[in-house]
Amino acid sequence: MKLLKQIIARVIFLPLILAAGVAATAMFTIKVMFKPADLEAIVTNQFQQLLKRPVQIEWARMSYTGEIKVKGLRVTEPGPETMNFIEADYIYATYRWLPLLKRRIEIDSVVLVSPSITLLRRADGSWNVGDIFAAYRTGGGRNLLNKIDSAEVKDGRLSLAYMPSKARYTFENFNATLTDFEPGADTPFYASVFFKSNAFKKPVTGRIYAEGRVNFAGFNWTEAELKDLRADLTLQDKTARFPGGLKNFRRP
Repeated sequence: MKLLKQIIARVIFLPLILAAGVAATAMFTIKVMFKPADLEAIVTNQFQQLLKRPVQIEWARMSYTGEIKVKGLRVTEPGPETMNFIEADYIYATYRWLPLLKRRIEIDSVVLVSPSITLLRRADGSWNVGDIFAAYRTGGGRNLLNKIDSAEVKDGRLSLAYMPSKARYTFENFNATLTDFEPGADTPFYASVFFKSNAFKKPVTGRIYAEGRVNFAGFNWTEAELKDLRADLTLQDKTARFPGGLKNFRRP
């Protein structure tokens, strides 16, 4: 019995030793393997794989505490539309330790600070984010989206552009959060945005707030669903609430 207790004590303690060894190795890896130029190249490549577009950043910094700070993200929309898909002043991300040993960075969470995001609807009816989701569906579970646990947008600007009419609608102070993200499972979310419109007899200002759970169904839009939705629409200091849900993102 005494011998068994000694063995159990050592077995329990073993994972702590291994964890400490991994942490020390990771810190050495950060210091030796990821020089600023190398880190910037790796971060740029990770975003290009995820977004399927040319990506530029001003610089990237990595800390020993599991954080990455990126300044000056710019993602260019390919094709005849000369515009930026995403611009962000700063991106804060956390990464996992173990992939560092293979000279790979896996992002666990990401926060975009003051981004400008443009969603483009082309003349054929497709959206400019369609190829990102199509790549996920054909990726066999190897897509980098599977690694992300949470994502947040802070104080952003969201624009909807329509071709070929070139009509554009812009929403300010856009904030959104996804937590416990899984592309094929229910994911809690909340989002809010302020807007202005001159489409009526007099200018109208308002705010949209929504929260609930979303299931992207592996980005199969016909199976995607919003659940337990609570949406508040405020116009000229008057608020209306719309509870419910939504099925089939392609034809809701």
